[in-house]
Amino acid sequence: ISNNYQLFFIVSWTTESIYVLLALLILHEAFRKVFAAFYEKRWFWLFFPLVVAAIFAIAIAFRLGSPPVQAGSLISLILTLGTAVSLVQVAIFGLFFVLVWFHGIRWRDYPFSIVVGFAIIALGSLWGNWSRSVFGTKFNKFFGYAPAVAYIVAVIVWLDTFLRPPSEPKWSMRI
Repeated sequence: ISNNYQLFFIVSWTTESIYVLLALLILHEAFRKVFAAFYEKRWFWLFFPLVVAAIFAIAIAFRLGSPPVQAGSLISLILTLGTAVSLVQVAIFGLFFVLVWFHGIRWRDYPFSIVVGFAIIALGSLWGNWSRSVFGTKFNKFFGYAPAVAYIVAVIVWLDTFLRPPSEPKWSMRI
């Protein structure tokens, strides 16, 4: 399909949309697993979706305030949503990092390692996009390779974690 631009565009962004949906579901599952005790509270189940919605709203508002010059409206929307997903992944990592630091959780526990891998992917994507936005086309090679290298590093983190047997779930919080 690489010879057919329209088909390549459709397949590429359709699979990216599926990835985004699955990534958010995986992050929610890890979040729910770690914060299971809080889910007994009536309102807490709204926390994750509200944070995701707030970050998406901020990203869209920012993009509407300063749209990219070289991109059309569809590409701009796609890039905005991709940035928003990356910001959600980094925000969830930040929350997990504080939790791990505060409770002394090992970083190789499954839920934390899953979130670390997604944060690495998100940071690689954000860093590549940022360098393109700030420096223009001077760093196209970096822009192109940063997400791929970040994905490889994330897979190494995941493999290193999941090659070990699961430990006792010390990451579950009690309130």
